[in-house]
Amino acid sequence: MRVLLLALISIQLLAFSYARGQFNFQRTYGLSDINEAKVVRPAVDGGFVIAGTTSINNTDIYILKINDDGTLNWQNTLGSLGIDHANAMTKSYDSCYVLAGYSNSFNGLGDYNIYVVKVDKNGQLLWHKEIGGLDWDFGYCIQPTQDSGYIIVGNSYSGSSGSSDGIFLKIDSLGNLQWERIFNTPGNDYLFGVTILPDGSYIANGTMINGNGGSKDIIIEKVNMAGDSIWFKEYGSNDDEESNTIYSKNGVCIIAGSNKDSSGLNNLTFRINDNGDSLSTTLLSHPNDEITTAIDTSNSNYIITGYTSSFGGGKKDLFISRIDSLGNDIQGKTYGGSEDEIGYSIIGTPDGGAIAVGSSTTYTPGSQSVYIVKADSNLIANTNVVIGLSEVDNKLKVFTAFSDPISHILTISCDPLYKNIDKLNLVIFDQNGKIVFYKNSPSNYKIPFNMENYLPGIYLIKITDNEGLSVMIKFLLL
Repeated sequence: MRVLLLALISIQLLAFSYARGQFNFQRTYGLSDINEAKVVRPAVDGGFVIAGTTSINNTDIYILKINDDGTLNWQNTLGSLGIDHANAMTKSYDSCYVLAGYSNSFNGLGDYNIYVVKVDKNGQLLWHKEIGGLDWDFGYCIQPTQDSGYIIVGNSYSGSSGSSDGIFLKIDSLGNLQWERIFNTPGNDYLFGVTILPDGSYIANGTMINGNGGSKDIIIEKVNMAGDSIWFKEYGSNDDEESNTIYSKNGVCIIAGSNKDSSGLNNLTFRINDNGDSLSTTLLSHPNDEITTAIDTSNSNYIITGYTSSFGGGKKDLFISRIDSLGNDIQGKTYGGSEDEIGYSIIGTPDGGAIAVGSSTTYTPGSQSVYIVKADSNLIANTNVVIGLSEVDNKLKVFTAFSDPISHILTISCDPLYKNIDKLNLVIFDQNGKIVFYKNSPSNYKIPFNMENYLPGIYLIKITDNEGLSVMIKFLLL
């Protein structure tokens, strides 16, 4: 006889492989219908800290810590009633975390400011700052500086040009602005990454759009510790080039992004020295779109992530690739399902593997979840993807369940006094994220589900009301 164990819980399921001291897994997290991760960093006390956004309260910053095996350690949201985004994060000198992004929650004019937030090692808010002018300002990358402060780059519409300008911000350890530098070209400028050289100078990478919707070129700007420009260079061809990330090592900067020609988007990496001289360019051309969004070091090589439509099983698949010091492809894998999986950030791990984070529209109880892939040194990740919401709303704790061991019928019942009973939607997922049952607007307060023909294992029930509030029920079919 099979037995069903049923409980309302926060979803914290374990799915991993452990071989020769290496964890590898794929899993998703989220607090609402739409969630994504923009950055992952090693936690100060082991495991990994991930930051991004969730659609709670319009849009809030979502920060969570996972253990080495992918299980949830803690999570938190930051922000107010407006739109609050985190695009970048770094460890502080006192073992906390500082995030950078943008927000319109704290500006009475409703414009966006660069938003800087510091949290302790448990994700609790210590302070936040909003920095900006009279128009829109966005932060995309943050790095710690030699004086215990931080350098931030992004773009600003608050300058005199009337268009988007690249911006450098230097803040102290408490988030107070020390200096800012706005530079512009005849086009629209956006800075997405910054790296710090041993002499304390900064090199930032980005993209310039020539005219209104015109061609795109890569731009690189070097400034000294006071923000004064040392040199500015533009790299381009007849195609569109964009740069998303930069990494410096041994006097060489490697920049990654994309090249767009008639065949679509292709992976692009190129190297420059400290003077901005081009050392090499590598273009990985495939039949469909492919773009690199992040880069980190792994032993003597580099690891990159992004998305591809050329390989894998979905519309877009997250990829992890190893490239050598010249940008040549060594090894690569794709991860994802039938829909879209995108990687936005990656770091190498002590076991020789990598962890990449981004978003998934395949493995999600809602529209989109935070997607985490931990691969071992061979870039292998467990194909069993654990999905689930991490929040149980108190308004929906009105469900009971009963299983008949003879008929194998699972009946999910709702309190008849619950006002939205005729507006409920029920979906049951297996442990791989596949929908095995769907019911809309159940009647008579009861939802029968015949489990006789289903394999033993863990199943997830998602129940959503007409206000978008969701509850997850986990049950184990034996």
